[in-house]
Amino acid sequence: MTPHQRRERTGFAVAILVVVGLAVIVFRMVLTSDQGPLEPMPTPEPTATLSPVTPAATPATPLPTFDPDPASPPGSLLHMLGYAPDRLADGSIPLNEIADYADIQRWMASQGIAIPTDSGDPNWDAWITGLEPLAIPEVLATRGNDATWRATYGFGLVDVYQVLAVGSAPDLVIVLRGDFDADVLQSAWAENGYQAVRVNGVTYWSLNPAGSLDLSATASRPALGNMNNLVLLEDGTLIATARSTRLEQTLNTVNGTQSSIADNTDILTLLPSGAYPDQIVTASILRGSVLEMPAVSPTIVTVATPITPIPKVGLLLTGLSIADSGSPIFVSIATYDSVESATIAYTRAQRELAVGQSSVTGLPYSERLAVTSMRVLASRNPKSLLIIEGVPIQGWDDWLQMTEERDFGYLMWPREP
Repeated sequence: MTPHQRRERTGFAVAILVVVGLAVIVFRMVLTSDQGPLEPMPTPEPTATLSPVTPAATPATPLPTFDPDPASPPGSLLHMLGYAPDRLADGSIPLNEIADYADIQRWMASQGIAIPTDSGDPNWDAWITGLEPLAIPEVLATRGNDATWRATYGFGLVDVYQVLAVGSAPDLVIVLRGDFDADVLQSAWAENGYQAVRVNGVTYWSLNPAGSLDLSATASRPALGNMNNLVLLEDGTLIATARSTRLEQTLNTVNGTQSSIADNTDILTLLPSGAYPDQIVTASILRGSVLEMPAVSPTIVTVATPITPIPKVGLLLTGLSIADSGSPIFVSIATYDSVESATIAYTRAQRELAVGQSSVTGLPYSERLAVTSMRVLASRNPKSLLIIEGVPIQGWDDWLQMTEERDFGYLMWPREP
């Protein structure tokens, strides 16, 4: 090898060493740089422990589906709804409150509370306290134990096993199942000025068969007119309305000549077999419009990227159910127009319930409701459900307070301006 060749080989080796050295320096700078691409990801904010939902966008693992199933055990919510006319379809429920339901008998059994015979029974005080978490019509809850009520209508709240109220006072349809004595009932009605009215082979009793709402009769006062028209069906179910025309409409439903609210498509979507409606022990059913927030002017906030709109709720059910273990649990069921909307609502509700703050209480949602699970159910029709379950931290009766206060900001959507 000539001296010239040796110099060229030596220079090439030196160049290689220089390049390798520079590469090591640059690599170390990248690793230690605060702005480098290997910067650790920030620690995510803590979230509540919730049951995962299968994303709607994953076709390989479809969401669980349900089929509407109107068959339900006697006294259950769907069974009781079967007695009431479909007032959603005919538009005769003007307000957001659609129905309230309570299975007093099953709730007391779950709490180990015996049904008392009267106010002198040792179980009376525990039974009265046990009524507090139940969605019982106010007039029945506040006056149904009075001696005047029993003397006027022939029964008391202690005789009631299940109660459903559809609509709003003074235009309620009240459906009651319980321990009723037909002779005692009719004797009380006759003594207090009720008149027997025969319609389509069925006899009902009315304070004013003309159909108007009359509060002048003495017998009308204890129930504030809500018991002005009464009928005891052959199966022992007692139905009461303020107007005789509403009771006659209800009798048409019982006879099968008019659709019941249990047949309503929206109600069947809200209460499918896949959501275990037979386990619901007390509930309020509301129009989704209760979740409307006041409109925000579009000039207040300007964003460069469009924001995914918050999906609207069709119907909302809130209440308590009894788990297979016998323990109660809070349940909220919201209906949406599509599985995509229900999944968007799931993501938002999960975040808000974990780290959000209630505009009603000013406190974190997590201090009022301990969420145990969330899931989306997809229907074979376009509608889908978001089901949230949990435990009201302040007591079982707080679900009623939450409902009254509309403390559901995690589901609310803005009214369009």
